[in-house]
Amino acid sequence: MTHTATTEKHTPSTPSKPRTICSYLKPCLPAKSQPLYTPLPHPNSIRLLRIHHGKPSQLIKCTLKLARLDDSLPSYEALSYVWGLKEGQKEISLNGFSQKVNTNLFDALERLRGKRGLGLGGGKKLVWVDALCIDQGDQREKGHQVGLMSSIYTRAAGVLVWLGTDGHNEAYKAFSILRAVVGANTQAHTQDKKPQILQSNVGVDAPPPRGSKAWLPVMSLFVNTWFLRMWVLQEIVLARCATFLWGDASLSWDVLGAAIDVIRADPHLHATLESRQLQNAFFMHHLYGVRAGGLDRGVGFPFLHLLDLARSFDVTEPKDKVYGLLGFPTKIGQGVPSRRALFVEPCYESSLGEIYTDVARRLVAQGGNLDVLSFATHTGAGAGSDGDMPSWVPDWSSKTIVYPFAGLGPKSRHKAGTAREMQVLPTENQGVLSVRGVVLDTVEEALAPVPYKNIYEVADEIKRVVRWYLERKGGDSKTRQEGDGATAAMLANVLTASRQASGALVADPNQHLADFCAYIEDIDKDLLYSAWPVEADTLAALAAAEGNAGNAREAVFKVTCYRSALFTQQGRLGLGPGATRAGDLIVVFWGAQVPFVVRKEGEGEGRYRFVGECFVDGLMDGGTVRSMVEDDGDGETIFELS
Repeated sequence: MTHTATTEKHTPSTPSKPRTICSYLKPCLPAKSQPLYTPLPHPNSIRLLRIHHGKPSQLIKCTLKLARLDDSLPSYEALSYVWGLKEGQKEISLNGFSQKVNTNLFDALERLRGKRGLGLGGGKKLVWVDALCIDQGDQREKGHQVGLMSSIYTRAAGVLVWLGTDGHNEAYKAFSILRAVVGANTQAHTQDKKPQILQSNVGVDAPPPRGSKAWLPVMSLFVNTWFLRMWVLQEIVLARCATFLWGDASLSWDVLGAAIDVIRADPHLHATLESRQLQNAFFMHHLYGVRAGGLDRGVGFPFLHLLDLARSFDVTEPKDKVYGLLGFPTKIGQGVPSRRALFVEPCYESSLGEIYTDVARRLVAQGGNLDVLSFATHTGAGAGSDGDMPSWVPDWSSKTIVYPFAGLGPKSRHKAGTAREMQVLPTENQGVLSVRGVVLDTVEEALAPVPYKNIYEVADEIKRVVRWYLERKGGDSKTRQEGDGATAAMLANVLTASRQASGALVADPNQHLADFCAYIEDIDKDLLYSAWPVEADTLAALAAAEGNAGNAREAVFKVTCYRSALFTQQGRLGLGPGATRAGDLIVVFWGAQVPFVVRKEGEGEGRYRFVGECFVDGLMDGGTVRSMVEDDGDGETIFELS
């Protein structure tokens, strides 16, 4: 074979394009990680959650959708639930990412994604869920979104309240009973306007009789942790409408609220079901009604009232005792859906002391009074909190709740310092409150504080206080019967802070005395006669004819728990903070409705430690205090409270 040589033609090579190389290498390289959360593009931006349909055996899949709180906002519902109701976490898919969520939230998402969730946020509908729609790792975003809570909940089509799974098959029973309660009461209204539980059968849906074990599922409902959670207060009150979900059962918030009214109006049933959760449910229902009735008039809530009411609710983050209320429309700002309407700007980067101090100063300045001081009552041996919390600033995260002497309603206010207007002086240190007032007396002796107990178990403590007052004020019974000692009327006023069981100021002194004497006889049959032997028959007759021991029991219980009985150098009886001790000063700050206990601090002039408010017989009237100051010629003092 003959081989013929050939001449090969060469063409110059061209470099490969980088894009072509990348396309070959891409399958071999790990994908570039994209964050689940990216910064929200606009001040009114939020994220909404779409829960995709699925079977219980399948992975829960959700996607996030950006939205704006403007005219382009799609229809959505907001979920209200308890973060830590169950231990542990479970996995879902969120925008294709594996995401861990608390077990209770997982159960709620499972409830909403199936057929049972149709019309309740499942399928194509959108839901707002705080744990997933807010980047919980971004404190700035979290604070900003908290400021939008009012708009988020008021603009939602409805709120879905998830109470948890129904492991004991109680939900349908409880909800059926509550529907029957409301139905029976509706029929009863045709004859009697007062809410009541009917004893006769009203069809097959009649509520069970009082004392029946059939009420146990309702009791289980009103010990649910959801009613203790701080955030649910604004979530339910701001809702257009709400549906409670417990396992597979559901109940309208309107029905639940109406049932709560009926339960509270029935003394026996109320006592059976009484719990902190039931009390909180009533607070929610009350505020919901107030807001619903005042929407057209721009009704707002005084922020101090909200802080007071929210003390019985729990938080994980103490800063949320303030931030969890910012969604409410307040009388300062009128609740316009604008960040300028917030009582304070949420900033989770600030310390707890800074936040609470800022709130206290705003309440003084914007409210024009010193009512906030009545919530800084110290019960321990050392007046004042640790860390950066000034002694005059209330610790809203405290688990010790002391009922205030100061009244927040216009007709429930004492007048101790109202002879002159409030005078708050500027200070460079925001932790120091400088006010004008007068020293009126000094504590000579203070009894150990009354501990918190069951309302019936505290009777021995009250007897101890009564006997101590009688010994300090009058000596023997002969002196007391001549009117120089502690009269029954005096003790009735001191041990109730001149308030009725409802919290209102005493309107009928004779009725108040009758109730108090009935209570004294109830806790000790002999005490009335040993304390006031000459007047005892008259007092006993008054108690028997007109007295209601229950009213006095509640009034005494409210104001004495965590407080110390005190006796002053000028012979006055009173109730003060549990931290009160001999040598503390009884003072009145101008503009304040009650006196206060303060303690000199250090060697400097004018610096005091704030101990708390007090009730002192003879010092609760502004005119009396003014006369004392004018007669004695005592000058004003500037109190720098730190």
